Amino acid sequence: METEEKQLQNLLKWAAHLGITDSTNGTPSHSRSCLGHSLIVSHFPLAGGRGLGAVRDLRKGALILKVPKSALFTAQSSLNEDHNLSHAINSHSSLSSTQILTLCLLYEMGKGKNSRWHPYLVLLPRSYDLLATFGQFEQRALQVDDAIWAAEKATLKAELEWKEASKVMEQLQLKPQLVSFRAWLWASATVLLSYGTYTNLELLEHYGFLLNENPNDKVFIPLDTGIYSSGSWPKESQYIHQNGKPSFALLSALRLWLTPVNQRRAVGHLAYSGCQLSVDNEVSVMKWILKNCQDQLNNLPTSIEEDIILLSTIDKIQEFNTPTELKRHLSTFGGEACTFLEANGLQSGRNGAELSLSGKTKLSIQRWKLAVQWRLRYKRTLADCISYCCELIKPVQLNSS
Repeated sequence: METEEKQLQNLLKWAAHLGITDSTNGTPSHSRSCLGHSLIVSHFPLAGGRGLGAVRDLRKGALILKVPKSALFTAQSSLNEDHNLSHAINSHSSLSSTQILTLCLLYEMGKGKNSRWHPYLVLLPRSYDLLATFGQFEQRALQVDDAIWAAEKATLKAELEWKEASKVMEQLQLKPQLVSFRAWLWASATVLLSYGTYTNLELLEHYGFLLNENPNDKVFIPLDTGIYSSGSWPKESQYIHQNGKPSFALLSALRLWLTPVNQRRAVGHLAYSGCQLSVDNEVSVMKWILKNCQDQLNNLPTSIEEDIILLSTIDKIQEFNTPTELKRHLSTFGGEACTFLEANGLQSGRNGAELSLSGKTKLSIQRWKLAVQWRLRYKRTLADCISYCCELIKPVQLNSS
């Protein structure tokens, strides 16, 4: 079996043959690699792993990598090259564009070394940590109802799309390992990469990672239905920013809602412009947000401090190699740690000390860690919002006393 380094060399040589290059004159630097003039394959352990690093100073706006359209793996290029694939997919008009691209990738994987994309396909990740891949334990580890529902919904959506495409896979006579739901999740996770202004939950749902400092992150707290009906601010705009500050729409909506009904018309224009309506009203708004954030924190099974300790524990067990070692360490914690052992069949003692941890268990540990990281960031935002509200209320209380 070829080493990963050898596979990488084959990929770079293959890419150069297709005309992919980082050379400014538009042709590959040499036939053995498409890189070397501006870029080189590098490893970034703190930023996602393997990627491209600059080998020289790059000017803003300079062309640093050229990829011919003919080198792109697309649904259309696959359909144009293979009559059987084209016939099977065109006979099922209800398939979405993402389902078609997923099918094309699975079909190409089935060709093995006969695929012209083999040097690329063989280096793709073997698994991802998207929400749809979370088991029941990892879903529950998110703790927050909205996040758990997002994970369940992602899984249901993926299952539905897989079942809709199953007839095409049968028609294409794909290998058994390529028609499984697990294979479908892998293939659909591999093409669907298009970053944007996503929250951490959305990043976890679509890409399998999250950011500790994500300026696009949002926390939604339960709101009375009357808050929505008192104004015209859309529900999705009423949230708390990652830094703990309530959004413009949330503040404006609460200012109006906490105003007596017979006075709302008179102050509506001020609320919609983002102005404070009165000192008492503003204090009431901050107290309402503070209480609801505190209630939300109190209703969750674990505290911020407990999650920090748990994350540290998960980091340690990721280095363990045997089920016995893992069980010995986690069984002293109880609670969620014991639930993890049960969910992975490690509580019963069926796994001996001489066996290595299974790939499934290692994936579960990684997804558990992501779930705890997400809920810890969620809780910290709530705690920051509580601090923010307290800081605004304190001067008013001091002046009134």
